[in-house]
Amino acid sequence: MPLESTTTPKQPSSVLLIVLIVLGGIALLAFLFLAFATMFVLPRMVKTGREAHEATLKTNIVQIRAAIDRFKADTGDYPVELTDLVLPENVAPTHGIDARGRRILLPAGSYRGPYLTVSDGIGGIPVNPFNKPTESSVSDHWRYKNGVVHPAGPKGKTLDGIPYSDL
Repeated sequence: MPLESTTTPKQPSSVLLIVLIVLGGIALLAFLFLAFATMFVLPRMVKTGREAHEATLKTNIVQIRAAIDRFKADTGDYPVELTDLVLPENVAPTHGIDARGRRILLPAGSYRGPYLTVSDGIGGIPVNPFNKPTESSVSDHWRYKNGVVHPAGPKGKTLDGIPYSDL
């Protein structure tokens, strides 16, 4: 004689209850995962991105300042604009500026540029990585006066605690 089952068939309401409990557990796990990611993973990702932008910014400033120094060594004066650093030798600028901002006639043949040749910059000048790519003028990215260049934008301090304006 075949054995009969001693368990009673499950009611539809108990199946629904089990499904709701499982879905609630999955939702709780998803919430805990998102909370963990928001508290620990995302801040690290943002910091890593900011570190990369700062490293690029510092490298670009060093590049521009070195080009300004080479221009001054060749011509005796600073470029009037940063765009003077990327002019080909046959289109040499006629004027420079001294440390006080006075326009000075450059000696003929003293320009040996271009001093910068960056393929992905603005006409050969490196960009400020904190600025939007749509900002297409050099003055949107850099502040330049009398041989001194600083980044235009961002406000505040670097992760090292140095004000961006002092870079």
